[in-house]
Amino acid sequence: MALWSTLTMTKCTSAGNQIHVEQDASLVMDNGRVFSCGDSGGSNSNGVRCDGNVKATRCTFEDNGGVGVIVRGLREGMKASGELVDCVFRKNALDGVIVYEGKVMLRGRMICENERNGAFANHGQLTVAEAEEGKPQTVSTDNKSHDWRTQHEK
Repeated sequence: MALWSTLTMTKCTSAGNQIHVEQDASLVMDNGRVFSCGDSGGSNSNGVRCDGNVKATRCTFEDNGGVGVIVRGLREGMKASGELVDCVFRKNALDGVIVYEGKVMLRGRMICENERNGAFANHGQLTVAEAEEGKPQTVSTDNKSHDWRTQHEK
């Protein structure tokens, strides 16, 4: 398991996934920032791609060339999952969060101004949990296509 606290990645110029969590691996991020990475509009320049498990708390995924966080469990038997708490997904060239064949729980903060969807589940499960008392609720607003989108939800 990788554990990063106060990780900041900015202006990465390579296309692809800036952080890639392989199947059967885990990533825990606290207070991280993945900002302005990838070539703008590149469909494979994501902030984080997770084929395993990711837990991000108080993190920002902003202005990336693809998706802020993508959780994929596309191969047989994969069980990708994510828990995204008090995170911001803003101004990514594609989507804030995508879930394919996995499960993601969002709790608190903001998904806004992404070029496509705020949060998108395709053959996956996206749960928006109630914020803890005194914390802001999850808000998805001002995304170009849909704020919340599901397709073939499991």
